[in-house]
Amino acid sequence: MEATQTAEIETAAMEAENQRLKVEAEAEAKEKQMQAERLKAVTDTSLNLIEELRNYKWATDKDKADRIAALKAEADAKAAMEAENQRLKVEAEGKEKQMQAERLKAVTERAEMEARRQKDKADYEAAVEKDKADYQTALRAEQEVINKIQAKIKAKAEEELSAKKQADEAAERAAKEAAKAAKAPKKQKLQIWINAAELTAPEGMAQDATVLEILARFEAFKKWAANVIEIS
Repeated sequence: MEATQTAEIETAAMEAENQRLKVEAEAEAKEKQMQAERLKAVTDTSLNLIEELRNYKWATDKDKADRIAALKAEADAKAAMEAENQRLKVEAEGKEKQMQAERLKAVTERAEMEARRQKDKADYEAAVEKDKADYQTALRAEQEVINKIQAKIKAKAEEELSAKKQADEAAERAAKEAAKAAKAPKKQKLQIWINAAELTAPEGMAQDATVLEILARFEAFKKWAANVIEIS
């Protein structure tokens, strides 16, 4: 939804900018047309005045001084017209340069704004991707901890179950051996007694070095006891 809203905002901004450029272009065209009309009006008026002056001066057919004055007046009018045309030209060029500078400024500002928008968008997307990556990393780490805990719980349960099973089996063998020993002669009773003797590791210490040494010595003791019984 956020991406859709962003696209709508960008589209509206572009439409508004296009409308502004259209209005600006129409105003510029209208200004140029008005300048051209003013220039034409001044030119036509000056030409008409010059023509009327020429006709008037020459129509009177006065002396040379009058003709010179007429020519001078005509030259002055022509010079005035050219000066006005030059002034209008300079004015138009000044306005054109100003409008070009304003358009360039507007384009530059839009480009800078678009660059900032793109950077903000890129920064936001990068932050979102980083948050996603951090979240996935946290999930994996949490799952690893859970897996380790579950593995320890399972291993402990299996160890306890195995120890209970061994204890139950040892108790059952001991009961059977005791029953047999009650009916057997001394030597056989002693053998049953020694064979029934069991020693198991404490819970959770099956691989402890001290426990392993004690179990080994206990098995050696049972062998020694069996030899003593055998030669007695």
